Amino acid sequence: MERMKTFKKFVVCADSHGNEANKRACDLLFSFCKDFKPSIRIHLGDWMDAVALRNGASEVDKRKGLRADKDAAFHFMEQYRPTHLLDGNHDIRIVDQATIHEGPIADYCREILDQSADLLREFKTIRLPYDKRRGVLKVGKMKCLHGFFCGQNAPQMHARAYGSCLYGHAHRFSVVSVPGAHSGDRAVARGIGCLCNLDMDYNRSMVDTLSQAQGFAYGVMDQRGRYWVANAEVVEGRVAVFDEFRILG
Repeated sequence: MERMKTFKKFVVCADSHGNEANKRACDLLFSFCKDFKPSIRIHLGDWMDAVALRNGASEVDKRKGLRADKDAAFHFMEQYRPTHLLDGNHDIRIVDQATIHEGPIADYCREILDQSADLLREFKTIRLPYDKRRGVLKVGKMKCLHGFFCGQNAPQMHARAYGSCLYGHAHRFSVVSVPGAHSGDRAVARGIGCLCNLDMDYNRSMVDTLSQAQGFAYGVMDQRGRYWVANAEVVEGRVAVFDEFRILG
């Protein structure tokens, strides 16, 4: 049995969605991190919701402000203190508004980007853009991305496009192993759930979202970059986690 002090602990979460974050799920994550003490804390994106900036947003959504959304997102970051942060498809709305458009909304989005840059600089956080190439984080042999596919086929699509990886975006716990992707061996893609409310205004009629679940992933990585992952799924307001890892062999 290998000594655990030679391993790094990590936590990976995704999709907190600003003021749509589920307080119970987030509190469980923060409590776990306090006990687990991971040296690697990754957020896979959609740290803001920015529903008012969504293409095709309803008139009701367009009237929703950004300040409460931003304040909730920053509050989450101050407690989680990520070592790595990926932008998601919701966060890119802020970037696009700030860089492409003009006017008061664009000005405020630029303020959000400046303030987030200051906060992440304080935490020494490595930040990646929402991009199919540049938005893929590699830590050891672990590959992480926000995610670019949704629905029941998302695990297979991510495995074939990126090989073994952890992803968010789909708000589901899911895993698939496919043969021969990239390495000639096998690729295992894992969806890690979400930290946001499962029922939002925009998805009230989407029956497929009943498969979504809250939680996060955690694990250990050895000195060769090999990693082992476990899920912490929220079930009726609680999570069950391992007290410790033991590496055999």
